[in-house]
Amino acid sequence: MIKVLHASLSDRLYIASIDAADDIAALVCDTHLESLTSSDGLFDFWFTPSIRAGHHRVNRRASAMFLAHTRLGARTAPLLRGNVVVASHDASGNLLGLTQGQFDHFLDTGVSGRARRILARRCDREEESERRRAHANEHAVLEGWLYGP
Repeated sequence: MIKVLHASLSDRLYIASIDAADDIAALVCDTHLESLTSSDGLFDFWFTPSIRAGHHRVNRRASAMFLAHTRLGARTAPLLRGNVVVASHDASGNLLGLTQGQFDHFLDTGVSGRARRILARRCDREEESERRRAHANEHAVLEGWLYGP
């Protein structure tokens, strides 16, 4: 069993046990996955790509954790979406679980207050944009239903 960190959209962190890389898709609840690796090469972040139609909302906690483990700035780090799974890999790229030391190191690393505020503003803007798009789609469906094609 491989132990991984699961960052859910409910802003909670779970330690999950999986058997293989295919189980990551079950945790993320999507079969189309992408991954990014931290700057130190220790952590792999598995998530749903944002360019797919019907993608999930921003996972604030996972985005902040990714920011903390890369050399990217708060303005340029990608916003991770949906459920996110954090694992590790060996030298040949095979999936590895996280050790207790890696869990501790991963959770102890933080983001500066300024970077946290910048990231929060980006997430707020993205969520507002999503709400506007959803409202526009609902309006278009309602107009189509009322007035026909």
